[in-house]
Parts: sequence; C-alpha cells; structure tokens
Amino acid sequence: MVLMAGEPTPPPLVESPPPLLEAPPPLAAAPPRAEADIPAQTTFVVFQTFHGGWLGLNTCAALGCVNNGPTSALPISGVVGAGAGFGLSFFNRNLARDWGRSALLTSVTVASALAGLYAWGRLADWDPQARYAALVALDLAATGGALWVANGFSPRPESVWLTDTAAMWGALLGILMLGVGAPPSPALFPDAAVLGGLLAATATGVATSLSPRVTGLRFLASNGLAFLGGLVVGGSLALVQAFGLAFRDRASNTVPVLGLAAGIAGGFALGFALTP
Repeated sequence: MVLMAGEPTPPPLVESPPPLLEAPPPLAAAPPRAEADIPAQTTFVVFQTFHGGWLGLNTCAALGCVNNGPTSALPISGVVGAGAGFGLSFFNRNLARDWGRSALLTSVTVASALAGLYAWGRLADWDPQARYAALVALDLAATGGALWVANGFSPRPESVWLTDTAAMWGALLGILMLGVGAPPSPALFPDAAVLGGLLAATATGVATSLSPRVTGLRFLASNGLAFLGGLVVGGSLALVQAFGLAFRDRASNTVPVLGLAAGIAGGFALGFALTP
C-alpha cells in the first residue's frame, strides 16, 4: 500500500543527437522584375529608326555616292540606315524598359544629331566629304556614349525633361545675349554666346536633376515660371522703353533683353525652389 501510494520516478531524459547536416535556410524569393513599358520601348525604336535613316544619308554623302541621276544611292542609303536603326534598336529595346532610359536615349540622339550639324557648319573650309564624315563620327560617338550610360543608369523621366528644358532655355539666353552690345569678334561671338548658355544650363540641369526633389510638378512649375517671368519682366521693360517713360534717349534694346533674360532665369530658379 505504501509503495502504491508513492509517486513513480519519471524516466530519465535522453537528449537526441544533433543532426549531422542542418537543413539550409529557405532562399529568399527574388523580387519580381518590372514589366517593360511598351510605349517607352516604341518611342525608342521609332526615334532610332529615323536616326538610322539620317545617319545613312550622311554616310552616303561622306562616301561621295550622292548624285542627281536616276542611279543615285542616296534614297537607298537612307532606307538601309533606317532599317539598321530599327533592327539594332529593336534587338536592344531592353535598354529602354522604362520612360527614364527611353527619354535619356531619345534626348541624346537628338542632341548628337544637332552636334553633328553644328560641326558640319563650322567646318566650312573642309572637303565636303570630310565634313559629312565628321558629322557621322560625332553623332555615332555621342549615341554610343548614351547607350553605354543607359545600360547601367536609369534616370527618372522628370530629370531628363528638366535637363532638356534647361538646355533650351540656356540656348535662348545665349541668343538673347547676342543683342546686348557690339561683339568683340563677330565671327566667334555668336557661337560662344549660344554654346556658353547651352552648356552652362545643361550642366545646371544635370546637377539639379540628380536631386530627389525633382518631380513632375517641379518640372512644370520651373518652365511655367520661366516663361511667365520672361514675359512679364522683359515685356514690361520693352513697353516702358517703347513709350519713352524711361531711357528716352537710348535706342538700344539692351535693357529689355537683359530683363527678359533675368525673368527667364529667375522664374526657372523660383519654380524649382518654391515647389513642394
């Protein structure tokens, strides 16, 4: 009876041996890849097709195959260039998976074509074929650089658009500066004024576009206030001078031009700084 009333002794605990091989932790699922933007890719392909046709025409001119006869190779070279541009852009359309890359490549494509035209115009003393060859070489170099950058960098489209519009405003300011005073070197001053404004504004736009504050609203506000500031300040000074309320004996347009330039630059800066 005493033995039956006592509590039985629990069996000793036996530790299980550790597993020889531990199971690996579960792999984290890879983030899903964003779907390509079809309109962005289409824009890239269309622009590169036209760009290829442009390069084909100029390459024909560089090779001296341009003539006015029925056997002219100029139309054929344009078609071949457009086909090459379409094919290369179509097979590389993943470079333009989003609007940021597409806008960057389209912007640099247009800029490279304009740079080639500028080089062609400035090299008037060169042989005609050499001028076209320089145009094609500069265009291809700029386009190749853009493709290389876009391969590892995806900017926001607002950043590209802000840089583009800043460049256009800078070129306009350079043109306006041509009306201020007599240039010391008429042969070089127009280029220096326009290119100086263009490059300075482009550099400012690139530096500004890297800011995380760049938004679509800020892009619209900057350009809207630049237009409004130039219209109000420059237009007001032009009216003041036209009606003889000030600067009565001065026939120069320096004051309205400077007012227009100040209004554009100040409006663009205010639009970027004050937009939330």
